[in-house]
Amino acid sequence: MIRVKNEFKGRGFHNETEAFEVEFENEEFEEVVKEWLEGGELLTLDNEHIDPASMEHLENRLLVIRPDQMAEDYKNSKYQLLIGTGGFGVDPSKMGRAVFSLNLGDGEQVRWNREQIMGIVKKAGLVRVTKILEEER
Repeated sequence: MIRVKNEFKGRGFHNETEAFEVEFENEEFEEVVKEWLEGGELLTLDNEHIDPASMEHLENRLLVIRPDQMAEDYKNSKYQLLIGTGGFGVDPSKMGRAVFSLNLGDGEQVRWNREQIMGIVKKAGLVRVTKILEEER
């Protein structure tokens, strides 16, 4: 299981921590994703674990950013993996393009356009992505 979290300090009336747990079908596949998170070569659609994101719903899915859309300093697989968290762009039937996400590599919240998403990590190896919301009062 991979856990990533982001803390929101001073936003609204209380502090929140948004966390996601990513569970995998088998340990082998989890090791593949952990290897990607260590950083290295950019992921492409040639990778056997990635499907194109064309008409898929993107919320609570493990997403991969197109390499040509990434800033030069962040061009490695660590920053390519995201969890889709919301926005009108997560639903292919909506007019919106915004896909809000949490970067698995550094826990930062990021906004991308739907066309900047290259693909989705195949469901075959992914059991589920669970959102956990903890509040501190």
